[in-house]
Amino acid sequence: MTALPALRGVRDRLKAKGWHVTEYGKNKQIEEWSVRAERDGGCTIHLTWEPEFQRLSGFVSAPCAMDPGWPEEKEEQEKEDGYSGSYDEPDLNSPPVLTPA
Repeated sequence: MTALPALRGVRDRLKAKGWHVTEYGKNKQIEEWSVRAERDGGCTIHLTWEPEFQRLSGFVSAPCAMDPGWPEEKEEQEKEDGYSGSYDEPDLNSPPVLTPA
C-alpha cells in the first residue's frame, strides 16, 4: 500500500485551507512523490513519499520574529532563567526543547 492517496488528500486539504500548492507530483530523477505549498508571506510545508523506503517525511517553516512590545520584566525574567537571546552558541550536548505554541 502506498501513501499516494494520502498525499493527494494533503494537497487537496491545503488548497481548501488557502495554501498555494507550488509543487505536486513525481520527481523524475528519483522515485519519490512530493507536495509543496506556501502561504502568508513565507510559511511553507513540504511532504515527500519515498516508496523505496515506505517513508513519508516532511517539514514546515515560517519566518521568525520578535515582538517589539514584549514586556521588559518578562525579558529580564528570561535572562535570569538562562535565556540570553537569539545569539547564543548552540548547545551540542542536548536537543532543543520543544514547547507548544
